[in-house]
Amino acid sequence: MLGALVCGWMMGKWGSRVSMIIQSGGGIVGALLLAFLVHGSNGSNSLLAVVLIIEGIFISGVHNGMYTLAAFAYPAFIRATGVGAAASIGRIGAISSSFTGVLTLDLFGATGFCLSIAAMFCVTLISCIVVQRHIPRSAPAAA
Repeated sequence: MLGALVCGWMMGKWGSRVSMIIQSGGGIVGALLLAFLVHGSNGSNSLLAVVLIIEGIFISGVHNGMYTLAAFAYPAFIRATGVGAAASIGRIGAISSSFTGVLTLDLFGATGFCLSIAAMFCVTLISCIVVQRHIPRSAPAAA
């Protein structure tokens, strides 16, 4: 929930392009830090928990931000179909991630799993850069 709130605030302040790029970049850094922490596996459990919470905030923020961005990016005449299609692809990804996540853990361990999350955040970052139509930042309120 905190990630969604932070994402909404950031989108209002800086628009969706900047906020989604910052959050995707933060997700990449967080996942790489997690990969580093679990690779040695002799690090602090408290530090690992803090980084997991921060990574969860980035994941939640980007997840909710994508739905908001999709509702803005599609023109009105196709918005419901576009957002519905995006949501259905997201559901397919959610279902398949339970299989691929277990497979990744089995083949590459926790470090590989964290690196795969970083890779998916890279795809998200590139997608946010490529999308042309973004939510502009909110106009400042008159005093």
